[in-house]
Amino acid sequence: NGLTGEIIHADVREFLAEARHQGRRWDLCVVDPPTFSNSKRMDYVWDVQRDHRALLDDVAAVTDKVIWFSTNLRRFKLDYTRRAIDLAAAIGAPGVTVGAGYPPAGMERPKAWDLLVAGLRETVAYAEERRVNLNLEYEPDLLVGTADEARRMLSEIPSPAFGLNFDLGHSW
Repeated sequence: NGLTGEIIHADVREFLAEARHQGRRWDLCVVDPPTFSNSKRMDYVWDVQRDHRALLDDVAAVTDKVIWFSTNLRRFKLDYTRRAIDLAAAIGAPGVTVGAGYPPAGMERPKAWDLLVAGLRETVAYAEERRVNLNLEYEPDLLVGTADEARRMLSEIPSPAFGLNFDLGHSW
């Protein structure tokens, strides 16, 4: 693909601090931390629920426009989405992408869908106020897992600030 880069094995906090000190900048930062880590190589215990805000602040200090944040923790509170929207507005990024997640254990899909729609409507309104787009990436097995479900979601949230992040790999 002609892309070049470097592979770095380091503690992300130390790496980002050094990068900031050196004045390094990136156009895109993909942040996909583990849910939990107590690696012997670290002098701290990582918990995404507790530590994501500080990590996103560190990442924001070295990027010019786009941060993609992902977590696999189903119970993850979505306050990070509002924080990401605030950050996008502050740095002039056009949008934030979120995933639909899985239905909670024991909950029927229709009920989970209704809760997702309600949460997205509230979050889209928050994004609109800050002139940031909220994009939903659909993925097989999630609540919004097909192109048809993505189209349905778009029809349920008719806002110019709401769209899709189209990943071709999720469309087969």
